[in-house]
Amino acid sequence: MAARSRKHDDHHPDTDDWGMYPLPYSHPPDSSLSPSNTIGFYLRKYRAAILTVTIILLFFFYRRSSGDVHAELPPPPPAPPVTNDWSRFAYVQYATDVHSLCNAYMVFESLHRLGSKAERVLLFPKEWNAETEDEADRSSQLLARANRLYNVRLYPMEVLGLDGVVPPGTLEEPSSWETGVTKFRAFELDDFDRVLYFDSDILLRQHVDELFLLPSAPIAMLRRYWSDVHHTEWPLSGAMMLIEPNSAELDGLWERLQDWRLVPERADDKTYDDDLLDDRFRSSALVLPHRPYFLQTFEFRKRSHEAYLGSFHGPVDLAKWDAHAELEKAKIVHFNDWPLPKPWIMWPSEGLEELQPDCPRNVETCPNRDVWLGLYEEFRSRRENLCRIMSVPAHEDWREWKKLVGAL
Repeated sequence: MAARSRKHDDHHPDTDDWGMYPLPYSHPPDSSLSPSNTIGFYLRKYRAAILTVTIILLFFFYRRSSGDVHAELPPPPPAPPVTNDWSRFAYVQYATDVHSLCNAYMVFESLHRLGSKAERVLLFPKEWNAETEDEADRSSQLLARANRLYNVRLYPMEVLGLDGVVPPGTLEEPSSWETGVTKFRAFELDDFDRVLYFDSDILLRQHVDELFLLPSAPIAMLRRYWSDVHHTEWPLSGAMMLIEPNSAELDGLWERLQDWRLVPERADDKTYDDDLLDDRFRSSALVLPHRPYFLQTFEFRKRSHEAYLGSFHGPVDLAKWDAHAELEKAKIVHFNDWPLPKPWIMWPSEGLEELQPDCPRNVETCPNRDVWLGLYEEFRSRRENLCRIMSVPAHEDWREWKKLVGAL
């Protein structure tokens, strides 16, 4: 027994009671060594370094997004030059008598002197002689000089009145207001992409070539800021039109005119041209800003200038009027002081006294009156020097004149 027992006690320490080697001992999992706790351990240990690297990366990306590193990048390729074919654009004027021909001639002289790049077109009565310069015929002289000196392209046409084609006027017997619808012939000039018309009884102080580059639209027009209606309802004006020519428009306007003339309420209407254009294009025209493109001379006679300045309900500073400053900004000054006659007709003294701009009492200067009188003097001086035409004498009876033009 003793021997058997000793044998049992002397078994190898790595074997069990059966003399078998046991499987390797496996400890229970240690939760402190799980993947999540391992990541957390390293984040806590190196959080200062990680935070520093993150800040550096954010700063780098912020600089790139804000454009501060543009200097480090190669410069972009140069933009292709913008080229405009100015032969596709034209200023257009029309003449129905020698007075309007002289006005158009002065406009073309101004465009030439101011360096305008666009073409120049004059629509003139086909009855006039444009082939030779007749010393006894002022119209032929002005046509020839416009073509020779200012590169004006001459387009013969038939003068339009409310009843159709009418003969042109003369120096002694000017055309009537009805021939104003002749301006619609500008829609026929479809050998151009765009033509710009404006009334000729103006002083052109700056060319307006930039208007030809406006976004495409069948027509761009001013609003009649001088009308009596609320400023939210100002109608369009035909005094200045940027047209994409389409001869079908002339046909449509003419048909509409004949329909209107059958309406009794329009029997005495003298604004057919403007009203027709407003009726046709009010919903589709591109609107041109009247300031600085079209300053009316009556603005210097007004007490309130909100309409011209566009200061309705705006900051007080926008309502400040400075006659000299506004004249400097203006590109076109239009003579409109009804019932005073147009500038090529001399004033009756009573009319001048009645309608010239008022001057405050006890002041040494009167800018509004000075500017207003100066504009008329400039027009008359240019007319005499360029056209060699003297002003039409004033009407003898101011009251009779006002009756004649419908002011009484």
